[in-house]
Amino acid sequence: MQLLKESAVDLIVMLVVVGLVAIETNGFGLEGSVTVLWWALAVYTALLLVLKAGALVSARTLRQVNLQDGSVSPTVYRLLYAVNMIALFAGGFWVLTAGWAAIWGLSEALRVRTAPVGA
Repeated sequence: MQLLKESAVDLIVMLVVVGLVAIETNGFGLEGSVTVLWWALAVYTALLLVLKAGALVSARTLRQVNLQDGSVSPTVYRLLYAVNMIALFAGGFWVLTAGWAAIWGLSEALRVRTAPVGA
């Protein structure tokens, strides 16, 4: 239950990504929804990129990241990022795929930089 609680936003984003790709590839008569979902995802992706990059370069933010519990395994986030990237790539959303690849890379860099010494 804790896993769902702490990663709820990421799970919702994954559902939006899969929904975007499903609507784009299959139609379902919801073609107008693709634009709304794409823009929502584009804005979220851009914000997440800025936040991850800011956390990586800001010493104060790094201290706050170190104080977090981190009870959700990094593997869960890697899996969510992988699903997002594969779905976006399969749907032909190249810019969003590149954005999520950058988010994944920044997340890994942040994880390594904030890891306790010797871990």
